[in-house]
Amino acid sequence: MINLNRQSRKQGELRRYTAEEVRQDLRSRCVETSQQSVALETGFTPAFINDVVHGRRDMTQKLALALGYRIPPDVYERIK
Repeated sequence: MINLNRQSRKQGELRRYTAEEVRQDLRSRCVETSQQSVALETGFTPAFINDVVHGRRDMTQKLALALGYRIPPDVYERIK
């Protein structure tokens, strides 16, 4: 499980997201634009984005960070 926060619509409120929720967000972004544009925006290859979208690869913290999610300080300290 990826332990991530992202600012919610309510000012100042942070929410934790699971890797599957982040994957769903990635899928939505790919539908709105394209996997190619998401790949260019995040710095990952289109093939990697496609594999994550289709569940052949796990969501990574690096990709989640590129999508705008944040790693909580307590988790960041453990993975440094």
